[in-house]
Amino acid sequence: MRECHRQDSPRMRSTFVHQGLPAADTHQASQISDAPIILPQIASLQPSLKPTTIPSVRVVPRELSEHVRSMDDRWPERARFGEAMPTYDASLSTKHPRQQKGIQWLSYDAKEGLERHVTRLMASWGVKVTHSGTCIVWPRDWKALEPQVIACLLEFENCPLIDSDRSVYAFDDHTTTAARAIAWFGSWPRTGIELDNFIETGPYRRNDGSHRCHNPLCLNPSHIVFEPTWYNLHRQQCQKEACFLRSEGRDVPPHCGLHSPPCLMQHASLTMFERCSIQVFVLRCSYGLPQTPRGRPPWHRYPTFEDQLPLKFVSSTDAAVGLRACDQETLTASASAVCRPGTICRLCRRIKGFGRMADLWAHILNSHADRSDEEKAREVQRAARLWESHLKATQASSTG
Repeated sequence: MRECHRQDSPRMRSTFVHQGLPAADTHQASQISDAPIILPQIASLQPSLKPTTIPSVRVVPRELSEHVRSMDDRWPERARFGEAMPTYDASLSTKHPRQQKGIQWLSYDAKEGLERHVTRLMASWGVKVTHSGTCIVWPRDWKALEPQVIACLLEFENCPLIDSDRSVYAFDDHTTTAARAIAWFGSWPRTGIELDNFIETGPYRRNDGSHRCHNPLCLNPSHIVFEPTWYNLHRQQCQKEACFLRSEGRDVPPHCGLHSPPCLMQHASLTMFERCSIQVFVLRCSYGLPQTPRGRPPWHRYPTFEDQLPLKFVSSTDAAVGLRACDQETLTASASAVCRPGTICRLCRRIKGFGRMADLWAHILNSHADRSDEEKAREVQRAARLWESHLKATQASSTG
């Protein structure tokens, strides 16, 4: 379609007048491009002919056309702005009326808050935030417990499952899994379009907090990356390969060669109980406590069972699972300090802690329909006696 420039000829002015538009509005009429231009014939000359319809033509003033071409010549990158942006409704905040949801997740305060949270968590397990050699297993059921309590209770029978509930992280008006929050702040700063993807608003493909170690309960920042869901799912074949190599007694490489950043193959070949046992091993090393070897669990499918470092199924030169001295925190246990008792439900098969005693009692009464009232009553009384002794010990230490 060739470009046409409007000329204020008498014939064009008469055409506009015949269509019911005054001659002064010819510029406005020239901008109409959505509807076809109809050229009616003069009735006195050709009364038997009907109006003829021709394709619409966008009339561009010569000055504007030359201005656009000059802008494109000066800034060639302007062409990338020519793509149409999708239109969709923004999710509104339930906490801040008339404000977009999650807008505070673009602030640096949110990033600093998460970094402090992760730093405290890793320090409680005896490592610095720069540590990448082992997983930091932290399911939702462990959130209210101290690492020392977990280390004393952990056994194969009560070890968390791979599909256990994941830890969550809440900031301002948005709550997500802790791993996804860590992945979100792993790259900084973020854009508004990325925020819409993060809170799952708009026609964007979902991104996940992908675990390079293939442990969905891990909160080690060096093991988590924010990437598309399809790419995250594609990593599953690396875990299958790592498990196959280890089960066959072959060498398991530190990293895969398919993805960027690469999958941690040796981490991926460990079972959940092995990951948790190694995590407890690192904690006891940080406290300077003697290690207690764990027995090989039943139905262990690998030739070796790993509960300490270094690993036995890889050579020391190729080991990616380990603990560097520069990444280790030195922890000290105060003999005079009164530790808060772990509010743990003894009726649950897995280790499950609660932040408040009232939450534990409500869980015992409402979540164990298979238990008798006598069993529930004994568990409530046991928790009450434990808390009472803790209060007495706290009072005695404060007065002494």
